[in-house]
Amino acid sequence: MGKDTLMTNFRWVRTFSERWLAPVSLFLMLTSLMWLPDRGYFPKIYYLVIASALLLGGAYPRNLLALFKNPLSVMILSFVAYFVLSCAWSVSAESAGVLLKRQMQVVLFICFVFLAGRTGFVSLCRAAGFAMVFAVAIALYEIFQFYMSGGQGRLASQGALSNPLLISHIYGFFAALWLACLLVADSRAQRAWGLVSLFPLLLLLVLTGSRTPLVAFFACFLWLVLLVRPRMLIYALAASALVVAVILVVMPQLITDRGVSYRPEIWANVLAQSKEALWLGHGLGAALSIKLPEISYAFSDPHNMTLSVLYRGGVLGLLLWAAMYCCAASMAWRRRTDRFVVIASATVIYGLMAGMTEGGALFPRPKEHWFLLWIPLALLLAALDRAGRKRDARVA
Repeated sequence: MGKDTLMTNFRWVRTFSERWLAPVSLFLMLTSLMWLPDRGYFPKIYYLVIASALLLGGAYPRNLLALFKNPLSVMILSFVAYFVLSCAWSVSAESAGVLLKRQMQVVLFICFVFLAGRTGFVSLCRAAGFAMVFAVAIALYEIFQFYMSGGQGRLASQGALSNPLLISHIYGFFAALWLACLLVADSRAQRAWGLVSLFPLLLLLVLTGSRTPLVAFFACFLWLVLLVRPRMLIYALAASALVVAVILVVMPQLITDRGVSYRPEIWANVLAQSKEALWLGHGLGAALSIKLPEISYAFSDPHNMTLSVLYRGGVLGLLLWAAMYCCAASMAWRRRTDRFVVIASATVIYGLMAGMTEGGALFPRPKEHWFLLWIPLALLLAALDRAGRKRDARVA
């Protein structure tokens, strides 16, 4: 095989990875939980991400080096590295190999989105756009199915998203995307399309009966107003208060029916256990058992991502967690004139706020919790990198 043939094959593989494999991989990662019959199939989709990351990294090694020059990626990798070290003092039922594999899955996904954004940002955005439209269509289908079955109880899917909280993680993520697109739209037609698309997603979130995505969505709304139209912030706060008042009058059961679901008691218990290893934490794989006097069984989920970081990573881990999100927010603020940065940052804020009352696994295998943490951070990283390269090109 001659040198020319090798170069031709190399270019074909590179083009295939950029234009087809990477966008299709992202589209499937964003949408497959909506149509898969079981969550267990979702990690199999991740194999496409691994293939894309390896091909793009091999084709563009300099782009991979650029990953380590971005402040946000450095903070993310530092957070991951600290929890790699925490395996040394963690008492876990799972082997260190299993824990490290899950962390490597996160790192590979971050690399995949970063590299795909560098080589084909337009294709990546197109894949995300198709996923957003797909999410609206499936949301309409889920709402239709819910009312056809009587419209009683809390909405949940018949497939992988069989729990109301799981379904709210995914559709809340897409609601944040549509809200951001609505606020950065240039024309009335685009804003109208964004508003029409946002409505079924919000309706679905309400029908799940979960309060977490609604609180996170309001926080996301306020963040976007601060970025895009800071002079309107006072009006946004007033509108938010009005919506809460309407909910209390029209649908008070949405807030009052289930009380606080033992959240304060769970959080107090986790805080007490965190003090036993305050500075370095119990380690990544450490088991958590939360026993409440009025409950016959023990909880294993702290229902708060930040408290999970404190329990497993201690104060040092919590500082890295805060630094990672502060870096993300400050970089998004500095690049707020870039619409893609604004859109991606909306999902980060949504995920952070939703994680205040749900979640606990920091490095789970690919599943719905990734929509609250790693997928938003990866998208923001790619958007920030593109904005930085555009700025450098203008300066040059």
